[in-house]
Amino acid sequence: MRDLYVGHDQQIVMLDAVLGVPDCEIEDLLGETIILPVLNKMLSSPLVIITADRAKGGVVDHIKAAAARLGVSLPDGWKPETARIIATEWSLKNPAELPAVVLDRAATLFGEINKRF
Repeated sequence: MRDLYVGHDQQIVMLDAVLGVPDCEIEDLLGETIILPVLNKMLSSPLVIITADRAKGGVVDHIKAAAARLGVSLPDGWKPETARIIATEWSLKNPAELPAVVLDRAATLFGEINKRF
């Protein structure tokens, strides 16, 4: 992926560089403690992520590893549906109630984006 952006370093913000998580995705902005409870409501058997599941990657990789270990099928579209549920729930909350760790990660990401303008 990085090879696609060679020579355009100032225009591209890579999440793993901002969040310090190798091979991360946007779900790492929220983190496991926010995503997993929402996802578990969609599953027939809840996922529990253990240390072995965290061997590589970010939250999505951890969830996939736990699902494979437990023999749980992740439904098609689980990532956007999880995001939709979280966004809906958070839209009804006072911003002061949102998790500080997520706001800090978002502030770091937006600060990095702003540096490039």
